[in-house]
Amino acid sequence: MYLLRKWGYYHRKMRRGDFTRPTELMSDEIFNQTVGIVGLGRIGAAAAEMYHALGARVIGYDPVYNASLEHFLDFVDFETLIKESDIVQVHIPLTPENKGMFSANEFAKMKDDAILVNQSRGELVDTAALIVALKYHEIGGAALDVLEGEEKIFGCKF
Repeated sequence: MYLLRKWGYYHRKMRRGDFTRPTELMSDEIFNQTVGIVGLGRIGAAAAEMYHALGARVIGYDPVYNASLEHFLDFVDFETLIKESDIVQVHIPLTPENKGMFSANEFAKMKDDAILVNQSRGELVDTAALIVALKYHEIGGAALDVLEGEEKIFGCKF
């Protein structure tokens, strides 16, 4: 929500004493967004239900189909999910097959204002490619609960 509502931008302005609001920079509302959930296990399904309750269009990708989730979301393939989502939220385990599944190729296909939310494993995201995508505005933002190689960054294993 921090990224969606552009709070960081407004907070920086207010700290400088600037309380103006540019008309071209309006906050987004969740009910106007398409949220793509990657991984529809217990946590992904709960997230889908929450976003649906908030009025968002919810789409989901999971190799295992679960008909009971159709009330909250539409199942799509991974390619469709990354192209159509305003917010991509990740809830999958790390496997050798999906390591680095979010790389330069996927960021290039995402909307230039899309937000990536990784709440799974850091190694699912190619950190170097993510930095480039953010720097060159290929995506709008990233919220990371985990980082690739975080034990080296923080000096301990979590």
